[in-house]
Amino acid sequence: MAIALIYMNFFVPIQTIKEIYPGGWERCLKNHEKLIGGRVWFDYHLFHDGAIDSRMIEGFIATWEKLGFQIVKEING
Repeated sequence: MAIALIYMNFFVPIQTIKEIYPGGWERCLKNHEKLIGGRVWFDYHLFHDGAIDSRMIEGFIATWEKLGFQIVKEING
């Protein structure tokens, strides 16, 4: 399945979500169910959230870090 991309994209491997996200993949889907098909997309391997505002992406990063995820940022490339 294709994942729609927008200006700024935030990806998490689904396998990592299964291992770290409190409640696993099922809880992640439940927590994002109203956003799926809008700014949230996923396929068999990746979960995507996106924004056109860098402050929103910073918010995603802060939230996922609080959940125990190690975040990698790519700047200018």
